[in-house]
Amino acid sequence: MICTRDVFILIVAILLVGIGIIVTILVRPSSFSPVSALLLRSTPEETVFTAEGVQVEKNRSANIERLRDLIARGGTTITPSPSVESEEPLVNESVATSSEDMTAQSTLMLCGSDDSLMVKAGWPSGVTVMTLNGERVVSVSSVTPVQPQTVSASATPPLTDTITIKNLLVTRAFPVKGSTPQCVTGSVVGVTASGGLIENDASFYGEYGSQSLVGYARDGFPIYGFYEGEVDACGGYQHVNGYRYTLTKDRDTVLNCYFSTPASFTL
Repeated sequence: MICTRDVFILIVAILLVGIGIIVTILVRPSSFSPVSALLLRSTPEETVFTAEGVQVEKNRSANIERLRDLIARGGTTITPSPSVESEEPLVNESVATSSEDMTAQSTLMLCGSDDSLMVKAGWPSGVTVMTLNGERVVSVSSVTPVQPQTVSASATPPLTDTITIKNLLVTRAFPVKGSTPQCVTGSVVGVTASGGLIENDASFYGEYGSQSLVGYARDGFPIYGFYEGEVDACGGYQHVNGYRYTLTKDRDTVLNCYFSTPASFTL
């Protein structure tokens, strides 16, 4: 049988155990919360990491170590990307090159041997310009007198003069525009409609308007007076009647280059 003393001891033991549990809870209340919910905090200015973040950091370190080991064995190469904090702006090389090309082509393209002195020194008077069989022929005629001979009255009198025609410049009457500009060989770039030489100096033709024909370039395209619109690198544009060169107020030259093959003078 259970005596009264045993019951009393049991009750006291239970009370002591209960008091111990209560004291433990009050002193360390966080010891029973799940470990995964712990927050590892430093100073208020530092970043807060969770328990999961510690695991990600460990995985990242392991990946870095594996990559280093792979690089050491020659398996791959890591190239760093440009920093977004770089103070030097990235330059588009293709755009810069295009701009430089356009600047170079907008100036006079001069090459080869200059034949302008020879042409100007030997240019004759009485030059005519005509279109014949798809060609524009710049020529000059000369007359050589023939001494008359004594003949009978019944005979036909001989010709007294011989006419000689010399071609000075022959171009296409309807030239085709090429894709690549060709350089200018000298200061004489064409022939006027009246047969004079066209110097590559726009100031000589200040009285010509946009619809006034100055003459024809050595590649066959016509040259017109001052024009207010946009022109290409050589100094021409596509008119409704075909491609033509034109003078502009912002260019000192009549043209900067040829868009078809220029012909040579023969004197």
